[in-house]
Amino acid sequence: MSSKTFEEAWAAKEREGYRYGEDALELVRLGWQIRDGCEGEPRADRPTWHETWMNVAREISKRSYDKRLKVGAIIVTEDNTQMLAVGFNGNYRGGPNQADSQEPGQSGLIHAEVNALIKCDFHHPRRKHMYVTTSPCVACAKLIINADIADVVYDRIYRDPSGVELLRTAGVKVRSLDEALG
Repeated sequence: MSSKTFEEAWAAKEREGYRYGEDALELVRLGWQIRDGCEGEPRADRPTWHETWMNVAREISKRSYDKRLKVGAIIVTEDNTQMLAVGFNGNYRGGPNQADSQEPGQSGLIHAEVNALIKCDFHHPRRKHMYVTTSPCVACAKLIINADIADVVYDRIYRDPSGVELLRTAGVKVRSLDEALG
């Protein structure tokens, strides 16, 4: 079997009704590759976008100096082509690198979701998704709703699941990483 050039392979796809732009992006979103001029099945060792973005959020969480709970959050475009903002739980700019308290709920630190949201350009025309290492609390859920984040994926559930319930009630697609991976 002879190897097709990219142009020949794409011409075959166009005959099937594919076109440049959204169809090409959809192939990328589905994890398909064009190798040797032919589309192939997704590689088993290739991480999904959910895994990729959650790994980024986990790395960002390491920037937190909270000894009790390190949280990372990132905001990406729906098509996975751009990371728009990152955040981790921490103090105000120039503030001390320590929590006010180690008591749960009393750290006094700005939450990772808030830090990501205040850094995000909301004039960006694409729908936005958030990846967060710990599910949002109720206060962060309210901000996520108002920021019009379409989809939230979290790694582990917060001790109070009310934030997840609020997001779902407001119509935000929210799920654990395991659920997202299906």
